[in-house]
Amino acid sequence: MDLFVLVSGLGTVVALSDLLPPWARVDGRWIAAATSVVGAVQLVFALGRREALHADLRRRFLALLADLDAENAKDTGRRMRALFGDEPPTFHAVDKLAYNAAMTALDRPAASMIVVTPSQRIWRNWRRYEGVQFPRVGDAQAAAKGPAWWQRPKV
Repeated sequence: MDLFVLVSGLGTVVALSDLLPPWARVDGRWIAAATSVVGAVQLVFALGRREALHADLRRRFLALLADLDAENAKDTGRRMRALFGDEPPTFHAVDKLAYNAAMTALDRPAASMIVVTPSQRIWRNWRRYEGVQFPRVGDAQAAAKGPAWWQRPKV
């Protein structure tokens, strides 16, 4: 059904583009190419399935919290660990940027923020950055300064 809606919408856009003034007309081939690219991205990256998985995990987590009480704390902990096992792998750069946003919202000092490089920001949704160390701003500043004069080796 979605394919039918997409294809019929594409046909409508192409038909209506003939009614536009000459400077605003779009060649139907460009619209078809854009539709193909969007379809390929959807197929490869499964954007709809990720949204559905996130919504399902959120629903299950909230149901788990609703059942939490003192008597079933151990069982709830076991069920929560099982739920975490269903989580997709983490995009660590996205996780660090979310951490920085939370620290900003809580008025934490800049030294507690985590350094995310410009290239990591660009590729954050495509590369997971497994095993990559993300230093804190304070640690990166201290490393850039080098050792204090009394800590330097004697020459």
